[in-house]
Amino acid sequence: MKIAIKNPAPIGPNLEKWGDYHFGLALAKSLEKLGATVVQHFWPNWDDDDGEDMVILLRGKRSYTPPPSKLSLIWIISHPGTIKYDEISKFDMVYVASETHYKAIRSLPGLTVDVARQCTDTSVFFADGQDKLRRDVSFVANSRGVRREVLSWAVGAGTPVHVVGRHWGNLGLGHLVKSQYIDNDALPGFYRRTRLTLNDHWSDMAHFGYINNRIFDCLACGTPILTDEFSELRTVCGDGILYASDMDSFGAAIEEYLLDYPSVLGRAQQLWQRIGANYSFDARAAQIWDWATTTHSLRNSLCYDAGGVRTASSEPLTSIIGKAVDALRKAGVTREVQTLHLCPTPWGTSSLFANKEISYLSGGFGRGPWHVLMDSQMGGLADKHFDMIVIEPTDNLAELVGQDQVGFAKRLASKLNKDGVVIAPSAQAKTLFTGWKGVKADMATPFALLQPKAPKA
Repeated sequence: MKIAIKNPAPIGPNLEKWGDYHFGLALAKSLEKLGATVVQHFWPNWDDDDGEDMVILLRGKRSYTPPPSKLSLIWIISHPGTIKYDEISKFDMVYVASETHYKAIRSLPGLTVDVARQCTDTSVFFADGQDKLRRDVSFVANSRGVRREVLSWAVGAGTPVHVVGRHWGNLGLGHLVKSQYIDNDALPGFYRRTRLTLNDHWSDMAHFGYINNRIFDCLACGTPILTDEFSELRTVCGDGILYASDMDSFGAAIEEYLLDYPSVLGRAQQLWQRIGANYSFDARAAQIWDWATTTHSLRNSLCYDAGGVRTASSEPLTSIIGKAVDALRKAGVTREVQTLHLCPTPWGTSSLFANKEISYLSGGFGRGPWHVLMDSQMGGLADKHFDMIVIEPTDNLAELVGQDQVGFAKRLASKLNKDGVVIAPSAQAKTLFTGWKGVKADMATPFALLQPKAPKA
């Protein structure tokens, strides 16, 4: 699969100084390990098309509308306060970098949402065990014209800080700056020689629960952190890092750092041992790759119905599945209901899995995320085996069946037990299952419950 990363780092002489540039490179490297071919499109060249199958938008300051013809994923890694529903609803998958944000939007209609917090490149950010060589309290950040609270607290507490960053002079803090910029290649070594790193979050990041990647970069290097605090950060890091919310708590944290550094260092390193495997780019790439390959496979199968995906809902199907199971029980079926699910969607699969009375097998025409690869003859399935066959809505079904509608219905009927039933989209039931019991039922409902007519004695 070919993937294009829409990277917000702007093309120009300072391209490689942007954090987004290195974020995109690390993600690309991890995706390529899994077999992807990856290209990067830097701002403003987001309209470039290299024949990719999928686009990933790293959503920072800039929005983007993906082409409908390509699989699309938006990963919101910063500036969550600028996100609008109309923007993210155009993507097939929405990754948000916090559980807090996930809970806020997961129930919005038409969205598929998952949590993918920020992470680090563990191939370059790692501890070397040389903790005796650590020196200084550091802060790597640009001012952006703001006197950052954590640095103000440090000054107020009389804590010497080694600052790396730009635009501090106008705020009266230029005397703390040791260098304006540090190369990304040198940053891991810098953290490995730092005794304590100061960290803070922009207000919108903290409000939405977004943990910045400096936390994970430092932890991966075995470096203790003193940071501002919010609920999600405490949930993830617990007492593995130090927190401050005002001058007093900053002073208390610095005192703990000075008086009990072995404990502060040990807690940080133990925290990374516990969580590190889940906060690497390799872990995020695996999460993306698993979703992308499954979804891409489905789209390339003959079962895929692009028109129906966005409007799919599990509620009508859940209801009629319950009715079908009740009917089978009344007919004398006492075992688990043997069920074949044709052309499954995630919504339909969840409906069937939710019913504990069902023994589940999925099948599709062409390669896809199902158990059995079938052809139109359904020759690989046992006759008179299934109590229930569930067919999901897809405009491709008529094309698959072709002119042999009567033959298809007969083959389907041959797979059913004596009292077996078929759940099919009402719109297609009239055409494909003419003469079956139930076809004249209420066709205003999305699904029909059908049975082949018993042969005359």
